Amino acid sequence: MQAAHGSFNYLLVFLSYIISVCGAFTALVLARESMKVSKQERVPWVAWSAVIMGGIGIWSMHFVGMMAYHMDNTVNYDIPLTVLSLGRRHCLRQVWVSRSWGSARAAFPPF
Repeated sequence: MQAAHGSFNYLLVFLSYIISVCGAFTALVLARESMKVSKQERVPWVAWSAVIMGGIGIWSMHFVGMMAYHMDNTVNYDIPLTVLSLGRRHCLRQVWVSRSWGSARAAFPPF
């Protein structure tokens, strides 16, 4: 088996890092602000925190990071499968956040 050789676009690597930091910061700010509202109003705050950290921050960071690596062979992305992976990532993060906050009725945010 041969290893795939390639190169990195360091501007995209840096952009991936910035996306990660911004997503984590925003999610943590939302989680902190959720403590200032009543328990009934807290669920949407936590849900949006999950969307931003898992769905937008982590997923986008990895996707941009994959685009930063250039190989000699062609790489294609299937749009429906990519969107499906974003939805799956959001659902898993939503379950994790709802369990960590102890909320049995954590709702998905309205879109």
